[in-house]
Amino acid sequence: MKYLINSAWMLAEQVLTIISGIFVGVYLARCIGPEKFGILSYVLALVSLLTVFSRLGMESILVRELARNKENASSYMGTAFYLMAMGALASALIMNLLVFFFENDRNIQTYVMIVSLGVVFQSFLVIDYNFQSQIKAGFSSFSRSISLIVSSIAKIILAMSDASLIYLVIAYALD
Repeated sequence: MKYLINSAWMLAEQVLTIISGIFVGVYLARCIGPEKFGILSYVLALVSLLTVFSRLGMESILVRELARNKENASSYMGTAFYLMAMGALASALIMNLLVFFFENDRNIQTYVMIVSLGVVFQSFLVIDYNFQSQIKAGFSSFSRSISLIVSSIAKIILAMSDASLIYLVIAYALD
């Protein structure tokens, strides 16, 4: 029964992520205009390249090892956190250097720096991986769903209030 509830929360989170992504994306595109939305999409696309390297493929490996070796869980989580944080910092540094040398627009350089530093916080995903290893992913799915709702509402409010693009960039970095 516990597994079924966890699966339901995870499915609900995925559906909510897709729906809010489409709705918020379309709404932002209409509210902020094609130029600002294009800049925002460009920045998010550049930084999404970081995410691949910052996670270091830890998800499946760490979940498996945490499930197999519960007595070493804190050691595994600490090591994974450290590796993911260092990978994220290195990726952010490389991305910012590339953007600094190849992008002339200072605003885009600033936006990339802000969002790329937000990737460092993904190192805290090791806590989620621990929940997944214990088949308690419903807890983290529920909290991610609440976070997604709050974040989506904040982005919509920022777009409705005609806020500067930097505030939307910060909202995406906090995701």
